[in-house]
This record gives sequence, structure tokens and C-alpha cells, in this order.
Amino acid sequence: MFGSKSKIFFTLGIVIMFIVLIFGLFFMTQYANVHVFYSIDSDTRELVINPTTKLTIGSITLSNTYVFSYLRSDVVLPATLGPFEEVEDVQAVLQTVYNFQMTASKFNSNIIIFFLVGLICVGALYLFDNNKRKTYYISNLVIGIAAPVVMIIFSIVMIVNDLSLISNFESNKDLYKIVGVMQDSSIDGIVRGAYRNKPYEDLLSRASNINTGTMIAAIVLFALVAAYFTFILVFTLLKYKATSKARKETIERAVNAND
Repeated sequence: MFGSKSKIFFTLGIVIMFIVLIFGLFFMTQYANVHVFYSIDSDTRELVINPTTKLTIGSITLSNTYVFSYLRSDVVLPATLGPFEEVEDVQAVLQTVYNFQMTASKFNSNIIIFFLVGLICVGALYLFDNNKRKTYYISNLVIGIAAPVVMIIFSIVMIVNDLSLISNFESNKDLYKIVGVMQDSSIDGIVRGAYRNKPYEDLLSRASNINTGTMIAAIVLFALVAAYFTFILVFTLLKYKATSKARKETIERAVNAND
């Protein structure tokens, strides 16, 4: 366990952290369409969400028009929604979408931070030669405990936040699926406009990728990271104990050499 093959365990840490990075970039795209365009009132500093709120990218102009149009149409909405007769009613429910997009965006940013912290922790283990030193000294013990503990705690925090995000999504999934389709700029505007008079069920085929699958995968990934660093922590403690004799002999030789 403490031989040369143990180096592969530390290399695995680098691989896992780059998997986290790739996953973070993937996560960014999964819920990108579950959003509303908004502005902040210059006088009251309040959030403003209305049909005419626009975002212009080059020659393309995006807005909340299709979302408002669908939610105020005469289609039969899911029991958890509508019907919405007034614009104000739609604005109120789209506040939920705004809250989700902000939370999801922050969570995605935290995945990238998680990757960077994890890479630093693995790098610290390499810096103190925990990956190749035959005898562990106090410095190896300290970094071999500190780095894993940081990442285990961070992993638990990310899992808790992810569970909260899943709960939010499940509570409002009908709304998020509608918004996800109506705000998908890759779907032709004419097609989205045609959905105005179609029931919610007809949107589901377009919203098949808007689910909690990616969030659940994130929990598995964070659990994997926590398990990996738990292994590194146990490995450190066991190796420090197993090399106590060699460490004592080395220290004694160093002391004798200085006499």
C-alpha cells in the first residue's frame, strides 16, 4: 500500500479534479435556457421582469415575449401553474425563475471554485512530496490532514447546496420546462410562437433535457471527491504511523551528525 504504486493515488486526484472542471462547463449549458431577461429600475433599484425586457446580441434580439405569451394564453396549464390573466401574475411567478437562475449560476461558479481549491490541495500534497516520500514527517502529516479535510468539508457543502437546488427544481419543474422551451433561442421563433395555443404536454418533448439528472450526477461526483480525499487522509495517518521507526532513525542520524 505504501510502495511506489501509491503514487498513482495522487495522480488520480489530478484526474478527478479535471473531471470536475469538465463537469462544471457541462453543467453551465444544461439549465442555460431556464432564465428570464430582467433589468433593475434606476430609481427604485427593484427587479423588473416584463415582456419587453430585451437582450441584444449582435443582430439577435431576445426577450421574454414567448414566456409571457404562453403563460397568459388559453392553453391548459399544469395544476401547479396558472391560469394567469394579468401581466403582474406572470411577473410574480417569473420571479421564481429569476431566483433559480441566480442560484444555479452561483452553484456553477462554485463548481469552478471547487475545482481550483481541489487542484491547489492536490498540488500541496505534491509540493510536500506526499506522493513519493518513503518516510512521512510532521509536514507530510499536517498537509496530508489539512488538504483532505478542506475538500471533504467543501464536498459536503456542495452536496447540501445541490440537494437544495434539486428540491427547488422539483417544486417548480412545470414552470422551468415551459421557460426552458420558450427561452431556447435555438428553437425558431415561429415554432415557439406556434406553441402559444398548444397544451403543456406538447412542450415536454422539447424540454426532455430539462431535468434533475445533471444535478444528481453532481452529487455522485462530489461524493467521489469526498471519498478520494477520505482515502488520502486515512493513507496519510497510516503511513505516518507505519514509518515512525524510520523517521526516528533518520532524526537521530541527523542529530548525531550535528554533534
